[in-house]
Amino acid sequence: MWLTVAKISGCIMVLGGSIILGLKMSVKMSKRICELRELERILGMLEGELRFRKNPMAQCFNNISGRCMDAFGRWLSYMSKLLSGGCDSFMEVWREGMEMLKVMRYDARISLTVEDIEELEYIGQALLENHTDSQLNALLLEKTALKNKITGLANELQDRKKVTISLCSLGGIMLVILLGL
Repeated sequence: MWLTVAKISGCIMVLGGSIILGLKMSVKMSKRICELRELERILGMLEGELRFRKNPMAQCFNNISGRCMDAFGRWLSYMSKLLSGGCDSFMEVWREGMEMLKVMRYDARISLTVEDIEELEYIGQALLENHTDSQLNALLLEKTALKNKITGLANELQDRKKVTISLCSLGGIMLVILLGL
């Protein structure tokens, strides 16, 4: 009697755990799209800072950091402090910022992929240009590429969520069968 109850309880736990895993993975996919939209918004604000206020990069990052999601605000604030602190080169500061994003990714504070972060590295090279028009054109190009990426991911999101939840549920069912009901 108790053995049967224990087996049924175990089956329910395994199935529940696998379904919850699928749900967590689908939430992470949605979070990535939100973070990419936030990056797009940051690029727009950076464009505005460069175009209209004509501030130095440290001031641009500092102004934008207060209007961003927590993780990205810390990232921009960190880069602003490095630039204000007299760091040698902008590219060195940008690389430090990319490393910070990678650490936040591994700490699960952000859901961006390594590919997303590598694409951001190209923006740093574009911002090295001394001519403001070149910087603005590069930001516009990156914003357009980011917008296209977001649109593609958003179109696939619902299907990917369903597949993820289904596969995790099926994996749970297979595990229950293998463990022997």
